[in-house]
Amino acid sequence: MELEVSGDGRVEITPDTSMLSVTIQTEARYASEAVDSNAENSSMITSSLRAFADQDIIRERDIATVGFSINPVYVEVVNTSSSGVEERTRRLDGYRVLNQLSVKIRDPEATGEVLDAISTVSESSTAIINVEGIRFFKDDIHEDENEAIARAIGNARETAQTIATEIGATLGFVKEFSMDVIGMPLGRELQFPAMSMMRSTPTTISVGTYQIQRSVQLKYNALHAQTE
Repeated sequence: MELEVSGDGRVEITPDTSMLSVTIQTEARYASEAVDSNAENSSMITSSLRAFADQDIIRERDIATVGFSINPVYVEVVNTSSSGVEERTRRLDGYRVLNQLSVKIRDPEATGEVLDAISTVSESSTAIINVEGIRFFKDDIHEDENEAIARAIGNARETAQTIATEIGATLGFVKEFSMDVIGMPLGRELQFPAMSMMRSTPTTISVGTYQIQRSVQLKYNALHAQTE
C-alpha cells in the first residue's frame, strides 16, 4: 500500500534591501527641448542618489534606467463653422519625455532618507518627479529557501508517521518527491498611485517582514504492518 502526503514550510524574512521606481517627466514645445530638460533633471536626481555611496547605501550600479519614452502631446481644438457646426480637431502642443529609474537601496531603513533627498531635488526641479512604488526584499534568500524546504519535508514526514502509527504500520522508503513554490519570493511591495515628491517633513517608512513558502509531496513506497 502506498501513502502520499504533503507538507508546507514557511520562513519569515526581514528585508535587507529596498527598490524604488522613480519617474522624471518633462514637457516642452519641441522634442529636443523636452529631452534636454529631462536629461538635466535626471542628472540632478542621480547626483543626489550618488551622495549615498559613501555610506554604501546606493552604489553606482544600483541606479539604472528601465524605461524611456518620447511622445507627442495633443490638445483638442474646437472650431465653429459659419453654419454653427462644431468641428473638433487635434493640434500638436508639444512633446513629453519620461525617464524611469530603478534605484536599489542596500539599507532599507534608509529608504525614507533617500525619498527625502529626491524630494529636495524636486523642489527646485522643472520636471514632474514621481515615486511609483517601493519593494522590500532580502537580496540573498538561498538559506531561507533551504530552511522552508526542510520545514516542509519535516511537516510531510510527521504527517506520514502519524498516519502509520494510527493504523499500526511502519513507513517504507520515499518513492517519489515533488515540490511547489507557493508564490514568488519577491518581497513586500508598497503599491500606491504616482506620488509627487514634494515633502515638508521627513519621510518615515516601515520595512516590515514577508514570508516565503514551499510545499512538498512525498509518496512512500509501502506501509508495512507492524508485527507483535
